[in-house]
Amino acid sequence: MEVSSLPISASLRAKLISGGYTSISSLFSVSHSDIARDLKISENEALEILRVASQRRGSGKI
Repeated sequence: MEVSSLPISASLRAKLISGGYTSISSLFSVSHSDIARDLKISENEALEILRVASQRRGSGKI
């Protein structure tokens, strides 16, 4: 599943894609701290991205 399908803000989706995180699986190969640093977002925002991605992955919608 692509990050473009995640139910997060358009600005966060754009940052993920620009940062090279194009698939949900790519998010789980790094820590939330890495995502926050790479995208220049807060750690709370990075945790929320991972929470949403994890729910999607767990629901079988990949």
